[in-house]
Amino acid sequence: MEGLANLSDLNPAEIEQTKLLASYITWRGYPEETGMTAEWLFVSFGMPAIIGIVAYTAYRLHEWDLDRKHKPRQPGE
Repeated sequence: MEGLANLSDLNPAEIEQTKLLASYITWRGYPEETGMTAEWLFVSFGMPAIIGIVAYTAYRLHEWDLDRKHKPRQPGE
């Protein structure tokens, strides 16, 4: 499509494809144009937070399990 003077140089299928692409770009937006998108924020902050919470919980459960196995039991526990 390089070197086209205007849309009249395109056939109808190419015009429709160009319109669809333009509408998608307008709807989706680019991070440079729209600032931080929700997806960018989630991937940058949400996912590491979720992974950290899961890792911390797994670590604490593992510590608790080790303590439970190796701690001498008293009667009535």
